[in-house]
Amino acid sequence: MPACGTRVKHRANSFVWVGMAKETAHQLGTPISSLMGWLEVIESSDCREFGAGKESLLSTVENMKVDVERLQRVANRFGMIGSIPDLKPSSLNERVTEVVDYYRRRLPFQGDGIQINIEPGEVTSLPLNPELFTWALENLIKNALQSVDSKTGRIDIRISVVPDKRVALIEV
Repeated sequence: MPACGTRVKHRANSFVWVGMAKETAHQLGTPISSLMGWLEVIESSDCREFGAGKESLLSTVENMKVDVERLQRVANRFGMIGSIPDLKPSSLNERVTEVVDYYRRRLPFQGDGIQINIEPGEVTSLPLNPELFTWALENLIKNALQSVDSKTGRIDIRISVVPDKRVALIEV
């Protein structure tokens, strides 16, 4: 059995890590907010000087927005470390689709032959923390992307409900 001093030291270390995670989230927030502001400036500017490249610029800005929002989520996740998750009614199908769409846009960089397929289930809404849930799903998809062939790989995601309707299943 560990000595009392060891338990106290372990708890103190846990508090230090939680504090560092929350401070990291806070520190990330400032440059993320600034980047979001700059993106709005670029998006609202008169893009005439770009001529035919205007659509490309606007597409780039849109993709940058998605990535900056993702950075904001990462910062929010760090801020949740050590906290009790706030569960809210949320659509499981929508959360899974959101994560899959994010990865589909990046497939040309991760493997242009990979397919990600979703088979939605008959799940209306269930209590979950969307940030933490999507974080877990992102890790599953990232692992799956690393495990399949980049030319012929296929990732299938199936969402279903156990007949008593009290348990939802996600198969990757």
